[in-house]
Amino acid sequence: MSEPEEDQNDEEIEDPVKHPKPQIIEAPEYLAIEQALAPYFEDLTDEQRDRRRFDEQRVEETNLYAHRIEEKLNDEILKRKEADAALDKLAQTRLETVQEELVQQMQAAFRDLKADIESAKERLDETEKKADRGSGKK
Repeated sequence: MSEPEEDQNDEEIEDPVKHPKPQIIEAPEYLAIEQALAPYFEDLTDEQRDRRRFDEQRVEETNLYAHRIEEKLNDEILKRKEADAALDKLAQTRLETVQEELVQQMQAAFRDLKADIESAKERLDETEKKADRGSGKK
């Protein structure tokens, strides 16, 4: 009995699960596949090179565009600074003009007031003289 049991164990060991083995490609087949794929990889390489050139060109164009915008902004900033300075100068000039006109009007008003006061003083003096004469006659 022990012999048949050993035969059964041997059968189990001999019957392992078979896995597919990788297929070995012979050199001529390998070269044929490589030659068949070579144009594809060359196309990919060309496409990558073209894409890189296109990306570099876009980066250069973008940098140039950004530089132009920066220049325009700087020009606009200078123009606005100049316009602000001109507006400040204009406002200062107008303020000075208004001040001068106000001073002239005040001086003219004071001259007129002084003349009115002098005139009133003279009339008062005349009135006092007449009053002194009139009280001296009585």
